[in-house]
Amino acid sequence: MTHASDNPTEERSISVLIVEDDPLERESLRKTLETENCIPGFRVRDILPAATCEAALANAERKWFDIVLLDLCLSGNSKRQEGLDVYRALREKGFEGPVIVVSSLKRSNVMLDVSLDLGYDSYLEKPTPANRLLSTIGSRLRMQEAINPPVIRGDGYLYQPARRRIRKEGHGWQQLPPSNSNLLHEPLDAVAVSRLVNESAIDMQSWSGKESDGRG
Repeated sequence: MTHASDNPTEERSISVLIVEDDPLERESLRKTLETENCIPGFRVRDILPAATCEAALANAERKWFDIVLLDLCLSGNSKRQEGLDVYRALREKGFEGPVIVVSSLKRSNVMLDVSLDLGYDSYLEKPTPANRLLSTIGSRLRMQEAINPPVIRGDGYLYQPARRRIRKEGHGWQQLPPSNSNLLHEPLDAVAVSRLVNESAIDMQSWSGKESDGRG
C-alpha cells in the first residue's frame, strides 16, 4: 500500500512499464531503474517488462503502473512502429500517466503528425545515457503529480482523494458524490471499498463489463 505523502522529503513508490522487444535493452533499462536512489523523490517498487504490444496490454489489464518507457519498433521493423498502437490503447484504457519513448529511430523518422497528435511526454533516442533517462523520468513524474494527484492503492482498487474518484484496476474511473468522498482512508481494503461503493451507488456493472473511458 502506497500513497504520496505531504512530506516532500518522503519517497513515492512507483511502478514502471517497460515496452521493449530487445532483451538486452530491456535488461539494461531494468538494471538502471533498480539502482538505489536513482530517481530523487521516487522509489521504483515494480518493473513490468513487455516485449510485445500484446504483453504490454496484458500488463495494463492486470497491474497499475505510473509511467511507461516505450520502444516504437517492437518487431524490428522501423516502418511498422507498433509502439504507436500501444500508446493509443493505453490512453483508451484510461492510463493518464507519462509515456516516454526510448527509440533507436531518430525523431525526424517518426510519423510526426501521429506522435504530435498523441502528445508524447518525451522522446529519447538510443543510446540514452542513464542520467538523462532518470532525470527525464523524475521530471515527468513531478509534472504529472501537478496535473493528476497521486492515488491510494489497495486490494485491486485505486482511489484519488483530490479528484474524488475510484477505479478498479484495468477499468475506468468512477466519480464519487462529494458527500461520500471522505469515506475512504488508508488502508484501502475490500470492506472499505464495498462500503464506499454501496453508499455512493456506484454502477458496479461498469467494472464487470466493457471498460469506460476513464479520462474524467
